[in-house]
Amino acid sequence: MATSGVAVNPACLSTYNELKLKKQHRYIIYQLNQGMTEIVVGKTSTDKDYEAFLADLPPDEPRFAVYDFEFQKEGGGQRNKLVFYSWNPDGAKIKAKM
Repeated sequence: MATSGVAVNPACLSTYNELKLKKQHRYIIYQLNQGMTEIVVGKTSTDKDYEAFLADLPPDEPRFAVYDFEFQKEGGGQRNKLVFYSWNPDGAKIKAKM
């Protein structure tokens, strides 16, 4: 358990490993459960469109996300970087932002 009192569901780690090691997902969106006591997997997707990822982030609720970003490096070769997001829109409730 983190010092905030919010636990992380074990499925979060296993889903992250599926993205990182097995490339089964393009992105993962994490969210707090209804009781705001645990971080759970909210959504996964294999869609390579970055705009689809942005559309899956709600305009008024905080989320955490991991996106597997692909790019071409100058001089050859395709690369991947995992990007971590802390999504905190201005319209979100204060308690949910914490």
